[in-house]
Amino acid sequence: LAGMFTRRWHGALPVAATMVACSLMFFLLSNGAVWAFSGMYPLTLQGLTQCYVAALPFLDKTVLGDLFWTAVLFGGAWLVQHRPSLSQRVL
Repeated sequence: LAGMFTRRWHGALPVAATMVACSLMFFLLSNGAVWAFSGMYPLTLQGLTQCYVAALPFLDKTVLGDLFWTAVLFGGAWLVQHRPSLSQRVL
């Protein structure tokens, strides 16, 4: 969905910005769901804060992993489109 909204902008920067925004949205939504439905944290503002603080050590790895795979997938697609020898079948 985010890709459809940012499709009109071209280049690596909009792709990376969209990916980081989606990673942060995943962090907020998934940890909010853990707080709301797991029973591990009290359903208070303090419990929500504890949940997000406990998840912070994983945020950088999530963003770095998403950046890596975005570069691999989009970079690979770009290479295939812009390098004729990669898009032609070798006999």
